[in-house]
Amino acid sequence: MTQPPKHTRRSEQRRQTTTISIRCTETEKRRFHARAERQGFSSVSAWIKDLIKSEGGMGLRMRQVISGRLGQIGGRVSDVPDLQRRSDIRAEALLITQDLQRLQTQIRNGDSDAGQSDP
Repeated sequence: MTQPPKHTRRSEQRRQTTTISIRCTETEKRRFHARAERQGFSSVSAWIKDLIKSEGGMGLRMRQVISGRLGQIGGRVSDVPDLQRRSDIRAEALLITQDLQRLQTQIRNGDSDAGQSDP
């Protein structure tokens, strides 16, 4: 009869055991932390790993944020038929168009806050 598997502590199960160190100024360090936080990462390490994995493209977190923002815009578009007055439909269509243009500009400019929320 086989023995049930032993449960090991989480620290013994970790696969990421190697570290990389870089030297930077205090100002750079603060900027790194601020940017990682602004983009929704729990640490500078997670932010840097996302940047590296993106291989020069848009990182996973950024794609998730933009996808979420587009979903919100899509929800607004689907609500347009429920508007009763023609002037309300025009006003909402204009706001949606402006929101899409703003998001497009932020993405094109590499704005780290693109898609975070309505301005």
